[in-house]
Amino acid sequence: MKRMGAIFRRLWSKARKAQNNDIYAVTAAGSRIYVNPSDERGKKLLEARGNFTPPALRLWQELLCSSDWTCVLDVGANYGEMLANGGLPARATIVAIEPNREILPYLKKTLHGIGGIKLYEIAVSDREGVSQLLITKDWSGTVRLVEGEGDVTVKTMTLEQIVRAECPDIDAAKVILKIDVEGYEAKALSGLMPLLDRFRDFAAFIEVAHLSPADKDWISGHFAIEAFDMAKGVLVSVPNLNWEENSGLYPYDAVIRRRSVAAH
Repeated sequence: MKRMGAIFRRLWSKARKAQNNDIYAVTAAGSRIYVNPSDERGKKLLEARGNFTPPALRLWQELLCSSDWTCVLDVGANYGEMLANGGLPARATIVAIEPNREILPYLKKTLHGIGGIKLYEIAVSDREGVSQLLITKDWSGTVRLVEGEGDVTVKTMTLEQIVRAECPDIDAAKVILKIDVEGYEAKALSGLMPLLDRFRDFAAFIEVAHLSPADKDWISGHFAIEAFDMAKGVLVSVPNLNWEENSGLYPYDAVIRRRSVAAH
């Protein structure tokens, strides 16, 4: 009887997991975003039809339309909402990058529904190797790499490695990134610097809310910065990432471009 009870519990657990994996939000573009309903971030996506940060999505989609991008990388894809909400270039190479094993089953289903997207189950850093990932189960958006002891060990790669593998014609590449890695954005970007001046075009949409002052200074020193003016609904050039809270600029994300573009 004990054995039968154990078998039943395992089957029930698998059934619940399968059922949870089939919970999704339907976006305005008609795509499904599969989420874990026990994750508060997943619940928010369900409530908002896959878009609970409209300014961020608007900014990302306008950036997608700003050039004929050949390589699109979503670094820290989470459930894949930035990819599932549409606007992706039809002929571009699309890459999703996500190391969180708690999220991956849902992300894979989301990406399968979109089609044509390659998934890297790794973390992006400034070096190839391994690192520690801190997993927060109540809000998947705060999963992050940590120095020292984390919950799991994950493989790390640099953006240079990934771009070389997926977009080998570097000098013809027009590369756009979305980077949301909870304060690790500067290290992720530093791993792309050897290629940056070779691209025909480059832009990145990055989360800035969790950056340290030192990382804000590093990014401001290496890139041209644009912020979203919420009243005017346009991107505006700013000298750095240190704008005031009452400035009217969207506080959570920014766009960065190269300071100077080499002739091609």
